[in-house]
Amino acid sequence: MIKEKRLRVDYENFGNFTCYTGRIGSGMTLASVIHAVELQKITSMPIVTNMTNTSLPNHETFEWGKLWRYKDSIVLLDALWSLQDTRRPESRRTRDLELFLRMLRKSNCFVIANTNDVLHLDKRVRTSITDLLNCHFVHPSTLYLQKSFIDENEERHVVLYDPINTEPYFDYYNSYEILDLLNLQY
Repeated sequence: MIKEKRLRVDYENFGNFTCYTGRIGSGMTLASVIHAVELQKITSMPIVTNMTNTSLPNHETFEWGKLWRYKDSIVLLDALWSLQDTRRPESRRTRDLELFLRMLRKSNCFVIANTNDVLHLDKRVRTSITDLLNCHFVHPSTLYLQKSFIDENEERHVVLYDPINTEPYFDYYNSYEILDLLNLQY
């Protein structure tokens, strides 16, 4: 039996590692940016991001070498699947990311990431995800989020969040930058 409920989005109640997933163009990056901006309003923490060309308030550029120095901050990782090498699970980046994700609570960090398919992530990274939300973007300016989970009694729950008005958030990032990045890699 599926239990379904509708809630207002409350970014304070999400865990330390939230991952947005969905099809290409479904609003994953937009949902991540909205989450980071709204969480920053609540916590006053700086945003650390791998997104270039952004106008996010109080942000700095993400660097792998500084991964362990990020404390009391919101880490926004766009296209998380592109940051790790799943062909080599023993790679330094994947291991560093896994250890960083395990230490989130102690370092008082929030990681907000997105990926097309959660199975593109390394298993050790997937197990650290506290909230997994599916995105569905409806033009002109509405974003729908859905969360599914199975509780300890093996019952499936579906949470549908109230629609989000996205108009005020489009100015924070350039949605074409990830396409430029992918073209450079090949």
